[in-house]
Amino acid sequence: MTLTYRLQLIANCFPDPKGEPDNSRLESAEEELFAMIKDSKRFPTEGAIKLLDVGSGYEGSDFVNRYKKEFPNIGVIYLDSFSSHLKKLDKPNKVCAEATQMPFSDESFDMAYAGHVISGGVLKDHWHSKDESYRLTRESHRILKQGGLFIFTYCMGDDIQTLENLSEIGFKKIEHLQRIKWYRGIPTDTYAAIK
Repeated sequence: MTLTYRLQLIANCFPDPKGEPDNSRLESAEEELFAMIKDSKRFPTEGAIKLLDVGSGYEGSDFVNRYKKEFPNIGVIYLDSFSSHLKKLDKPNKVCAEATQMPFSDESFDMAYAGHVISGGVLKDHWHSKDESYRLTRESHRILKQGGLFIFTYCMGDDIQTLENLSEIGFKKIEHLQRIKWYRGIPTDTYAAIK
């Protein structure tokens, strides 16, 4: 397993002492992340490409929506465990299921994106996560094709344990793409892992 740092963008999105976020910094950070992934050439943009939005919520993930807008021919499946979110989501191809038990066959996606679904890192045998983040990541690995890309974001996690667990699950290369300073300086990290 290797870990590389392509870019570590430090964006303090909550500089206001009243707790109001600086949305321009957040939008800038999201654009930088999109540009990094697009330029990495790891995710193909033509042909029968399938992308899974893990924990899409009722609007779809910002990153996935941005990708679909630029490359309208890719196929996106929106997954969320709350049917109420999916009812509000004005997009086709919605699936209501737990991310730890996805109803998809092995190697059916080119890319999976889990933005802020994983909390505290990809942890195993840890009191905080109860293995949920580990099971979600293992399930994402299962549904990805060889060479597929898993992008995930988490706040204040155990980076060393996360990297060890990604390796144990079977990811071959991990890239630390971005760090944003969130409320009260809490770091939010985004990683890309290659199957």
